[in-house]
Amino acid sequence: MKVLFGLWLRLSYEAHYHYLFRISLRSWLWAVVLFPLGAAAIGRMSWSPAIAVSALALLLWLLSEGARYRGYVVFAPGLEGAIPSSPPPLAVDEPLACRASGTFAVGRNERAMLNEPARVFYVRTREHVVQVRLQPSRFLLLAPSLPGEEGYWYVFFQPSSVEQVQAGHVQRCFRWDPALAIAYRSQGNGGQRQTLYLVFSDLASLHRLLAELRVDLPQEATT
Repeated sequence: MKVLFGLWLRLSYEAHYHYLFRISLRSWLWAVVLFPLGAAAIGRMSWSPAIAVSALALLLWLLSEGARYRGYVVFAPGLEGAIPSSPPPLAVDEPLACRASGTFAVGRNERAMLNEPARVFYVRTREHVVQVRLQPSRFLLLAPSLPGEEGYWYVFFQPSSVEQVQAGHVQRCFRWDPALAIAYRSQGNGGQRQTLYLVFSDLASLHRLLAELRVDLPQEATT
């Protein structure tokens, strides 16, 4: 069941950010809701199948809205596996490759990310940067992403804005990968609480970042 749920979240994410005639596939569900009812109203379709099709499309839209509300992410706290005895410390400006999920921004534009290729590093001021580079893509070989969304997107946070760091796993279709869930107060949006998920291909990289974060965080903030 969790696999199917994770797959639905992924499909909802792709439908939100891929477009047909510059309208997202998610928004096209409203045409499927309204068209059968209109066809039934003018006698082009019987009411029973029209209502059934419209109800199904509305249900899919509501489910996609629920997926958007939860950020499209399936995170399970708890991490198993051998912990590296002494992972090398993370240096200033040294990037760690990962996959990132959460709310990213460039300028005044924001959008959700789901397991997009990324890198995380920190600078001398101790500000941490997570950088995603979006590439052009197509969904179902038909619906492209918006050209204006291509390029670099960012999350910035100071250790003082971090409220909790949890180790666990994030679902990626049919697999679970080690990840950190970092809850922090964003610099914009009135200090709204955001959660950033960083997925690593190996435990050593995860523990390197976790050890580096613990330099500034209170002990109770990391679990």
